[in-house]
Amino acid sequence: MKAPYNFKSQLRLGQDGEEILDNFFYQWYSEIRFASASEENRGIDRIFFNGQDRKTVQYKTDFRAKETGNAYVETISRSDKVVGGWAYTSEAQWLIYFVYPSEIYCISMDRLRKDLPRLERICRTVTVPNQGYFGAGLIVPLEFLRGISKAILEVKK
Repeated sequence: MKAPYNFKSQLRLGQDGEEILDNFFYQWYSEIRFASASEENRGIDRIFFNGQDRKTVQYKTDFRAKETGNAYVETISRSDKVVGGWAYTSEAQWLIYFVYPSEIYCISMDRLRKDLPRLERICRTVTVPNQGYFGAGLIVPLEFLRGISKAILEVKK
């Protein structure tokens, strides 16, 4: 049996990815604002500004996708409270999916959601045990995410 998901260690890894992404996107945006608590509850991590242009963004950093060739797209956040995953509930306009250490997929959340019914039919669903509940998501080939990305960017070290 898999060990339960360790929220604290995963949060720290996610924060490391967010820092890399913030630094990377500053080359195109004059301001990147952290989301408020209310915005975070709605699945928004950052708001990018460039003049009058404003984009709401959800960041996801995946440290295993490069080796597996697959992304994890969360469809159930908490089984005990029947809470939908970020793929369904995020109110962000854009998903920034960071395949650590270098590939960034910029995907319209509307586009991803449009494809979810098909993905649920063709992709494997996995559960992620936590303490007292589980999350679940689809194992989506990176090739699919590449195909629906508005842009694919590369972080250079």
